[in-house]
Amino acid sequence: MKKIHLAAVCAALLAAFSVNSVSAAELARKDKQFIEKAAESGYLEIEASRMAATKASHADIKSFAQMMVTDHTAVDTELKSLASSKSVTVPTQPTRSVKSKLDSLAKRTDGADFDKKYADEIAVDAHKDAVKLFESTAKDAKDPDIKAFAAKTLPSLKAHLEKGEALKTALKDSGKAPARSSSTMPMGAPATR
Repeated sequence: MKKIHLAAVCAALLAAFSVNSVSAAELARKDKQFIEKAAESGYLEIEASRMAATKASHADIKSFAQMMVTDHTAVDTELKSLASSKSVTVPTQPTRSVKSKLDSLAKRTDGADFDKKYADEIAVDAHKDAVKLFESTAKDAKDPDIKAFAAKTLPSLKAHLEKGEALKTALKDSGKAPARSSSTMPMGAPATR
């Protein structure tokens, strides 16, 4: 009788452990997906910003792009270190989606058209997506290191988004978005003639 009772207890514990193992594996997969998505987002922002640093016609776009390259390269280095510590391989090549966005941006030959597309798709849209990703991970990640990384990075992403929105508004308000010195006009200030 004791053997049957012990077997039943063991079976119940094993069943409970199996349920928890599946749940833990699911949560770990979400944390791994965060690393992969964050790397993809960073790759897009860095490469598009490198392009903008040379191709943009608006001085504020060039300034913003250089800031993006500097800031996101630092975050990318930290993300790769985190990924390595978690045995997650970060993609070294762009995904189809990222490649498509970069190709579409590269095809813009008119300076003002390029500036608008960069401001819309990278400075604003890509940062909105990144903020959502990092907010949910800072709140819901199960791995404490991943959760801490997301929480620590989130304020700078929000600041980038805010600057991107101001830049987009400034481009819209200025119409053609003429090039001007960013040292004489703060980012986000409307252009005047």
